Formats: sequence, structure tokens, C-alpha cells
Amino acid sequence: MAFDVIGIGVLALAFTNLVFLWWIGDCEDRPKLIMTVVYLATWVLVLVGFWAVTLAQIPFALIAGAMAFHRD
Repeated sequence: MAFDVIGIGVLALAFTNLVFLWWIGDCEDRPKLIMTVVYLATWVLVLVGFWAVTLAQIPFALIAGAMAFHRD
């Protein structure tokens, strides 16, 4: 039960960071497209299980957040 709540939080954070990467991210379109493809590719792991998607999106959320909110 607790893992499901944490998993939903990770999924929401990853999606939110991707949206902010497109909205306010200070990078070109190519890295944004690559990150979008990686985000969509993590959903293929739903065939393995919900935990696999969650574990794949943890580093994605960290990297997308760093790209969206980085400081020079």
C-alpha cells in the first residue's frame, strides 16, 4: 500500500518535471525531445510491473528536474 502511494508520487513528479522542462527549461529542443522519448520508454516497463516503472522514473525525475531548474 505504501509503495503504491510513493510510486504515484514518483510518477507525478516525473511528469511534472517533464512539463516544466518544456515550459521553463533553458535548453534546446533536442534534449527536450530526448527526455520525452526516455519518459515514454519508461512506460514500456509496465509490462514487467508497476515497481519497474517507478524505479525507472526516479532517476528520470532527478535528471529532468536538474535540466529544468538548473542555475548557471
